[in-house]
Amino acid sequence: MILEKEKDLDNEKSAQKTILLSTGWRLIKLPKRYTVDWARIDDNEVVNGWVEYKHRSHVKGTYPDLMISCGKLVEGFKLSAITQLPFFLIVSFKVDSISGDYTEATRDYYVCEITRNVLKNDVRMGGRLDRGYGFDIEPVYHLPYMLFSKININYLDRVDSN
Repeated sequence: MILEKEKDLDNEKSAQKTILLSTGWRLIKLPKRYTVDWARIDDNEVVNGWVEYKHRSHVKGTYPDLMISCGKLVEGFKLSAITQLPFFLIVSFKVDSISGDYTEATRDYYVCEITRNVLKNDVRMGGRLDRGYGFDIEPVYHLPYMLFSKININYLDRVDSN
C-alpha cells in the first residue's frame, strides 16, 4: 500500500493473530515490493497461497458491496497465475453493536478465494475523496458480499490469548 501507516500495520498484526487462532492459517507479511499483504504458509514454510487484507472502518452492509482496487486484484492474480496458488481476500468490518461499544477485538472477518470467482463487469472509477489524493480515484471492482464466507471467531479465545 502506498500510504501504509503504523496503524495499518497494527491492524494487520491483529488480523493475522485472529486469523491464525480462527483458521490455523499461518500468514507471513511480505516485503513492500509485493503488493499483496501476506503469503500463507504450511508447517514446512512452503507458500500455499497469497492473501490481501482489507480493514474497513464501517459495518458490513453500509455499502451494497465491497470495493477494491483493480490494480490490487491484478497483482494478486499475477502471483496466483505464476505460482498456481490461490489468491484470497480477507476483509474485516466493525461489528454493529447495539450498545454502540466498539473494540478492535470485536471485528467480523470474511474471506473470499478470489481465484475461484470469475471477475467480470462492474468495474467503475471510484475510490476515496477524503484524503485529497488524485491517485485515490482509480478503476475499482465491486465484489458482492455473497462471494465472502464469514470466518468464525471465538472472541473469548482471542482476548485470552493476548
